[in-house]
Amino acid sequence: MKSPPPGTLREAVELAEKAHRGQKRASGEPYVEHPKTVAELLKYLHAGNETLIAAMLHDTVEDTDVTLKQLQEEFGPVVSKLVEGVTKVQKVEKDIDPHERSMQSIHKMFGAMGRDIRVIFIKLADRLHNMQTIGHLPQEKQQRIARETLDIFCPLANLLGIRLWYQELSDRALRVLDPAQYDLLERKRKSATDKNLKHLQNWVQRMRTYLRDNGFKNLKIVLLPRHLYSICESTHTQTALLQHIETFFHISVITRNQDDCYCALNYLHQFASSLPHHIQDYVAHPKTNGYRALHTTVMSSLGNPIKIIIQTDEMHQEGLFGAALPYQQHMEKKWQRLPTWIDQLLSLEHDTQDLPQFFQAVQSEIFGDRFRVHIVGEKQKFIDLPSHSSMLDVAFHIGDRKAMYVKNVIANSEPSSLKRIIQDGDVIEYAYAKHRNQRSAEDLVFVHTSAAQKLLVGNLCALPRRELLQHGRKIVSHTLDVTMDPFLSTAWKKGIANRLCSNKRTIEHVGCGLLNTFDLLGGQCIASDFFLVDPHLFQFTSRLTPKQRMRFILRTTLENLRDKLVIGQQIRPDVIDILSIDDEEIRQHAHIRELVPLTIGKIDLLQHPFHFALMWFFAQGSNPLKTIANLQNLLDTPLELREFNRSSLTLGFHTDRIGTLQIAYEYLSSQPDIERIVRISP
Repeated sequence: MKSPPPGTLREAVELAEKAHRGQKRASGEPYVEHPKTVAELLKYLHAGNETLIAAMLHDTVEDTDVTLKQLQEEFGPVVSKLVEGVTKVQKVEKDIDPHERSMQSIHKMFGAMGRDIRVIFIKLADRLHNMQTIGHLPQEKQQRIARETLDIFCPLANLLGIRLWYQELSDRALRVLDPAQYDLLERKRKSATDKNLKHLQNWVQRMRTYLRDNGFKNLKIVLLPRHLYSICESTHTQTALLQHIETFFHISVITRNQDDCYCALNYLHQFASSLPHHIQDYVAHPKTNGYRALHTTVMSSLGNPIKIIIQTDEMHQEGLFGAALPYQQHMEKKWQRLPTWIDQLLSLEHDTQDLPQFFQAVQSEIFGDRFRVHIVGEKQKFIDLPSHSSMLDVAFHIGDRKAMYVKNVIANSEPSSLKRIIQDGDVIEYAYAKHRNQRSAEDLVFVHTSAAQKLLVGNLCALPRRELLQHGRKIVSHTLDVTMDPFLSTAWKKGIANRLCSNKRTIEHVGCGLLNTFDLLGGQCIASDFFLVDPHLFQFTSRLTPKQRMRFILRTTLENLRDKLVIGQQIRPDVIDILSIDDEEIRQHAHIRELVPLTIGKIDLLQHPFHFALMWFFAQGSNPLKTIANLQNLLDTPLELREFNRSSLTLGFHTDRIGTLQIAYEYLSSQPDIERIVRISP
C-alpha cells in the first residue's frame, strides 16, 4: 500500500495557524505572522516547497504541541529533518545561562547544516525577521541577540554569499550594539549626500558616456549606497573619511563578459586616477564564498577616493545569492558540491567537545580573515588559509606526509622560519628531509589551525612506542628546564623527571601531543618541586651573609613550613639549604657554623607568588619590545625588564600558577625570531 503524498504548502500554513493560535509576539501581532514572513524571505531565494513548508513550521515543534513524528507523517522526512535542524535545544535545565543555551542550539544547527544546507537558509531568514522586529524586546535580550547575530549569523550569510541579508543583518546588529555610532553614520551620510550627491551623479554620468564612446554600448554603471556596517569598519581609524560623500557610495559596473571586465578596468583608469595597491582581482582568484569581481579605487572629481566594482551579470547574481544560487536554477533537490568551509565546520564540530573552545575555533578559522599563498611546485594556483596560519600549517594543508619531513622553508625567495605567520600573497617553497621525521609534539606550539594540529598528532601517534617514549622524555626534560629554578641541583631535577616518566603510557601521550607537559607537571607535582622560596619570607640570625644576597633552596613542602622553626644549612655565602624542621639530630651532628636558624616572618607571605626569570635569544633585525608588549597583554602579572642586549633579553615576573609560565613559554616558542628560551635564577 502506497503512503499518501506529503502535505502541501497550503496545508503547512493551515497547521501553523492552528498550532500558533492565541500566541502573540513581543510586538503584539499574532505569532503566525513570523513564520509567514520567514517563508516570504525565502521566496526571494526562489526556495522550493520543502524549504517553504519547513519555514512555515519551523517554530511549531519548539513552541507548540506539534511533534517531529507528526511532521514526518504529514509532510515527509525531509521537512521533518529541516525543522529539527532549526529547532532550539529543548529540555535543558531551567536555570541554564541563556548564552550557553544559545551556543548549544547553534552547535546543533551547524551539525544539521552539514546534512542539509537548507537548514541555514531557514535559520538566516528566521534571524533576519527577528532582527527586523528586535525593538520590541527587553534591552538586555536585544544586546545578546545582536551580538550573536554579528558574531555568528553575519559571517554565515557572508560565507554563503547572500550579500543583501548580510548587509541588513550587520546594519541592524550595529544599530543595537552601538546606537551612537549608527546615528553618527546616518547623520554624516545625510549631510554628505545633501551637499554633493548631484555633483557625484554628474561625474558618474560622464564616466558612463566615456565608456560608451569607447565601445561599451551595453555596459551598466550605477551609483549604489554602501551599508553602514562596512562604512563603520573601513573608517574606524580614519574618521576624516566620513566628511566625503564617496565614503558612503560605490560604483557598480556590469559588463557583458569576463573579458570586458578587464577592458573596462583599463578605460576606467584612463578616465580617473587610480590608487596604487588598491586593485583586487577576485575574478581570477574568487573569495572563499565564490564571490567574483574586479575591485579598484579611483579619485572622483571631488578629489576623494571611491571604490568601483566590475562584474558580469552572472557574477553579480552570484554575489547576491551565493550558495543559494541553486534555488535560482531550480536545483533545490541536490547540491553537487557543498562549500569547503562546511566540511571544516563539521570537522571542528566533531573534534571539539568544549563549546567555548569550539566557537573560538569557528570565529578564528572559518569566520575570520583568510590569506592566499602560492606553493612552488604545487598544481593549485593558490591555497586559502586562516590569516593566523604558520608556514607549518601550510605544509600540513599540502599533505601531512610531506609536512612531517619539512626541514626549512623559503618565503618570497628568502630563507624563513616554519613558525612564521603567512602574509597574503606569499610564495612559499619547502625543503624536505629524505629519511628522518622532523616533527615532534613541541611543534604544536606553532601549528595554529585545528586541521593541522589534528594531522600532526595523528601522525605522531602512528610512530613506534619506543620513539614516542624517547620524544616524551625529551619534552619532559625541556619543560623542567623552564619550570625549575636552575639553582636547584641536577640530581633534584633528575629525581622529578624519573618520577614523571615512571608511567610509560603517560609519556607516550606526551610524545605524540595528546598530553601537554605543563598539564602533567601541574597535576603530578607540587610547588616545592620547582621553586625556590623568596628570601623575604624568612628572618635569620646569621651575620655572615648580607640579607639581600641570601638564597633558599626548598627541600620540604610549603605546608611543613607553617608556624614552625626552620633549620637551614649554609652551604655557600649566598645559599641556605633548608634541611629540616625542629630536627635535633641535625643540630647535634652538623657543624654549628654551617647551621642558620630560620623563622618565618609572616605566615600569609607563604602564598606570595614565586619569581621567574626567562631569558631568550632573538634573531638580528627582530623587534623584542613588541614581543614584550604582546606578552604583557597575555599575562595577568606585571613584567620586569631585567636585562636587554644585542642578542638576548631577560624578563622577570611573579606567579603562583604554572599555567602562567606555560602561556609565556608557549607564546615565546611560537615567535619565529626567538631561537632559544631558558630560565635563569632570579
